[in-house]
Amino acid sequence: MTPNERLGLTITYITGFILLGFGIFSYISTKGFMENAIAVDGVVINSPGSDPSMRPVVEFTDHKGVKRLHYSSLRSDPPRFFKGEKVKILYNPNDPRYPVNAKIDSTFDVWGVAIFLSGMGSFFILLSTLVWYVKTYKNGVLFLRKEDRIEFERTGKVE
Repeated sequence: MTPNERLGLTITYITGFILLGFGIFSYISTKGFMENAIAVDGVVINSPGSDPSMRPVVEFTDHKGVKRLHYSSLRSDPPRFFKGEKVKILYNPNDPRYPVNAKIDSTFDVWGVAIFLSGMGSFFILLSTLVWYVKTYKNGVLFLRKEDRIEFERTGKVE
């Protein structure tokens, strides 16, 4: 394996572990959010079709009886929700970021970041491992030194 290939694999491994770490952190953070979250009913008042940002706006009433608006952080085309559709809103009233921390109760709204980051991190780690395996093993023999690989290719055996 050339030094550039080794550097590329190292960078890909590091990137994978960083993404996986952020994914795990996001999972733990979301799990903590879900343990303290309150679910309330909301109604989509602006569907993505009428909103150029392509994200739903949901009106809900919080635990104090105050009407609030939630602008989803996720955009989609075609729209996931339509005007007048009822959705559940999750929020943690004890969080200092309340009501900014509110989320629509759907798998991707709640767990999407953790799933995406963990998936990408796992993909990079798996890809790096596969490339390392293919580049390092030849005919079932592990070559850790370049000289051993050259010797094997020349003679068919390694001392």
